[in-house]
Amino acid sequence: MYGKLSLDTLVEKVSGNLLILDPDTIVHCDVTQLGMSAMADLVLGVVYKQRHTFNSGVMLANLAKWKEHGVEKALLASWLDDPDAKNPDQDLLNRVVRPEWILRLDSRWNILAHTWQPGMKGIIHCVGGRKPWHGDYRRNRDVQRLFFTHLDRTFLAGRREWAVTGSLKRRLNKWRILRERVA
Repeated sequence: MYGKLSLDTLVEKVSGNLLILDPDTIVHCDVTQLGMSAMADLVLGVVYKQRHTFNSGVMLANLAKWKEHGVEKALLASWLDDPDAKNPDQDLLNRVVRPEWILRLDSRWNILAHTWQPGMKGIIHCVGGRKPWHGDYRRNRDVQRLFFTHLDRTFLAGRREWAVTGSLKRRLNKWRILRERVA
């Protein structure tokens, strides 16, 4: 999340467009087409989920324009004005990045997991508290199967979380965090 807010340091090392993906995404397509999107003078390529807001889980950033428009400084200033923003990366980006700086990408580049169906190609974004790797994930079994198909091609092949223990661990951790905040 914080990396999305501070891209200026990358501009000194790399140039061009940068594809930024949340860790709860499943790439189920060839993203080279996305990389060839005509960004020109635009700062971000995003998929709008509502009329005037976009989800920051999948973004194509034009690094030179990001720096030129002072996006990082504006994001940090906005965050200082509202340090309790619920989703700092997404909320602040929606607040700071002007609509005229945005390339609207096709919805296949940020498909919400609960709407994905087998045969759809694109980047699947598993928003919400439950993720396909959680044993108690029930939103879309096809997404969960696809996730494990990809996982089983890695060194984590065969690893699965049990529904009861995983859910219990997450609940205990949430309780611990809440208790520490009160203290």
